[in-house]
Amino acid sequence: MITKAVKILDILEKKYKLNLDGLIESIKSYNKDFNEHRFREAFAFAALAHDGQTRKQDNIPYIIHPFETAKILTQLHADETTLIASLLHDVPEDTEFTLEQIEHKFGKQVSYMVEGITKLSKVHYRHDMQQREIESMKKLFIHVAEDPRTMLIKLADRLHNMRTLEYMDNPDKRLRKARETLEIFTPIANLLGIKELQAELEDLCFINLFPEDYTRVKEAVQKQRKIHAKDLEKMILQTEAALSAEKIDAIVYAYQENLYQTYSRLKRENRTIEDLEITYQINVIVHDLTSCYEALGIIHGIYRPNPGKFKDYISLPKANGYQSIHSTVFGVKGIRAKYRIRTNQMHFEAQYGIAASYFSEDGKKKKWFSADDPRSQWVEEALAIQKEPNVEAKYFDELKNTVFQDRITVLTPEGEAIDLQDQSTCIDFAYAIHTEVGNRSIRAIVNGNNVPLDYRLKKGDVVKIVTTDYSKGPSYEWLSFAKTPLALKKIKESFKRESQPSKIQLGRKILQKEYDRGGYGIVSNLSKWRIQKVANQYSGLNIRNTEGILIHLAEGSISPLDLMNTLYHAETPKSVSVEKISHQSQKLIKFNIRLICKPKTNLIKMAEVIQKHKDQVFLVSSLAKYHFFSKKLSINSSMMAASYSDISMICSELEKIDGVEEVTRQFLGKKILFLFGSILTFLIWAMHPLVLNNINSVWEIAPDQKPVLTNIVLFSGLFVLFGMIMLLKLYTENSFPELRDKHRLSQITYILNIFALITVFLEIYLLRLNVDLVLGLGTVTLIFAYLTGRFIFQKEKNI
Repeated sequence: MITKAVKILDILEKKYKLNLDGLIESIKSYNKDFNEHRFREAFAFAALAHDGQTRKQDNIPYIIHPFETAKILTQLHADETTLIASLLHDVPEDTEFTLEQIEHKFGKQVSYMVEGITKLSKVHYRHDMQQREIESMKKLFIHVAEDPRTMLIKLADRLHNMRTLEYMDNPDKRLRKARETLEIFTPIANLLGIKELQAELEDLCFINLFPEDYTRVKEAVQKQRKIHAKDLEKMILQTEAALSAEKIDAIVYAYQENLYQTYSRLKRENRTIEDLEITYQINVIVHDLTSCYEALGIIHGIYRPNPGKFKDYISLPKANGYQSIHSTVFGVKGIRAKYRIRTNQMHFEAQYGIAASYFSEDGKKKKWFSADDPRSQWVEEALAIQKEPNVEAKYFDELKNTVFQDRITVLTPEGEAIDLQDQSTCIDFAYAIHTEVGNRSIRAIVNGNNVPLDYRLKKGDVVKIVTTDYSKGPSYEWLSFAKTPLALKKIKESFKRESQPSKIQLGRKILQKEYDRGGYGIVSNLSKWRIQKVANQYSGLNIRNTEGILIHLAEGSISPLDLMNTLYHAETPKSVSVEKISHQSQKLIKFNIRLICKPKTNLIKMAEVIQKHKDQVFLVSSLAKYHFFSKKLSINSSMMAASYSDISMICSELEKIDGVEEVTRQFLGKKILFLFGSILTFLIWAMHPLVLNNINSVWEIAPDQKPVLTNIVLFSGLFVLFGMIMLLKLYTENSFPELRDKHRLSQITYILNIFALITVFLEIYLLRLNVDLVLGLGTVTLIFAYLTGRFIFQKEKNI
């Protein structure tokens, strides 16, 4: 085996210019205790394992890939164990050699890291490759939580794969790999603060996903840099001279932002490539912290600063540990230049992120990720998502929308920095402080202003949470605006501790609100086949009946909107652009809502909510009316939306506005039908005495037949009337949530039936009808027994 390994290495060095000696010398330059023999042994093991395998890239030997992966990690000053694991990272997945053999030969740490990167078997998941990707990613995060070096290997592996992506034959697979890299791995590189890897990965994704935009941005940047090259050089020389005059030893050089970041900024600012105006970047590297601020003052003395473009990331570092002073100035000939002032150590950490503090200068591990290091917290958040039930269908979406969001830093009143993901709200901040602070929260004070708990925080906000003196527990509505996995986890844990009857009651309330918005009646009408549909969709939750659904809703295991889409809108997308739908055959949904609010409610905020969602919902008409006796304002609005999800979203957001007491969806067709039913009921009962009178005095009916016919007409009419009243009551409960006062509806039903009985007895007395009193009393008893039973059932079920 040794002889064969030597021959393979000889071919690699002569034919493919693989320089193993050069790589070893690079490692020795920062790691004096490096075990060269062990490293060469690992390379030989990998070369033999991959012998005969080639890459798409000009059919070069496969071993070139792990070699290049190790080479990338050498730039991060990775330790010996990490480098050996990088050489072996594809062996178990692509060869006949096993993890057990790797562990036996190179130790448990190497084996553990390799196992984390090794994808699950293609054979096992051959019918569901997406599930294979999900489970492999989950396994990777579990290993990263135990040994973070695993992710460094994965990033280096992905970087080399992206460098050679053009050799992949399948264009769809190329796009999928580039998109996955941009959405998953570049955010991880950012969270770890490894700017060098992040920038190159982003640009490699950019050129594959948007080649035309890449070319245009590159040409525009090169053109502007060529025009202002001399001006930029003059600024650097002036800066060096000014710093030198004040005896500040510094390295000053121009730094070019990677093209994808330039492109992203254009998109954020809604500008075209033709509008591109470069902000040139100049790095100033000094020896100590004091010199950073001295250099800032000197630079501001030379050039006029832009007041709105100053950031002190030294006093308030970014979540990924990044530290620098940023200041944009108007330089030579008015060009804009951003100075980034930092120490040597800050510069090293800015380039290599957590790897800079993870490895010492001699290439040995200094420390694991500490629990309070913001650069490691994302791993715990990723693991928390994995524990959520039925998360597989939206696993990558959950990662992108939570863990891999941009981060912001907000402050407590005492100046303590709290790291949160972008778009976080005050309730996320509260739970980041402490679970009890979250559970007791009632409102917040942000930068001195009172705000609700769903207020979205911005970078640098100073936040104080106002709490009650008792643990009131979270509100279910918090789940709709909490963003961080920690907050969502703590809220759901609190709900799980509730008693089962409380969960059922809360779940019924949550689902009934969605039912009312969709016009689907009351929750108790949920059919068995729909329950089975939900049980199949959420097979891991063991749902057997309506109560099971309600409990999981209350615990937060099922989203109300997801449940409604499962029950009624499986074929409807959750959120579709109204503009896009208008150009297709699919119809928009017209809906009417009624808001009841206090007279001083901020109507501008209502308009802002609708404007914010203008791509999904647009306003057709709106009419406001003040009610003198109730001293309330009612607003009836007609809108158009693409899907039920958009209707639910707009109603939920309008409900959160201070002063809004009620938001209900109105159904004009149901009101017309209710009116028709009421008129029909009145006509039926109005004709009742006329028929009885004709039987008694007009129609020629045999005397012995009159009592029988009278009884039939009288009590049949009474049953018909009772049935119509109950149908109208049921229809009211189903169709008009604003009238669904359970006790009042039952009272009205009682009163109407009592009124009907009184009219019956008056008919008997006035028309001198010969009726069977036993049958009459029995009928009355049955009717009111049924009414009482329904009332007790509804009271117990809270329907």
